[in-house]
Amino acid sequence: MSDRNCYKCQQPGHISRNCPNGESDGGRRGGGGGGVVLNLGC
Repeated sequence: MSDRNCYKCQQPGHISRNCPNGESDGGRRGGGGGGVVLNLGC
């Protein structure tokens, strides 16, 4: 896999999710957004 370049930094030897230069997003996509609980008080 060392013949591929990272999409974030264009450096060879790793992929974007393992990029040491792109930690701002933590490598997470989408995710969570929820946990909305409606208490209707019946």
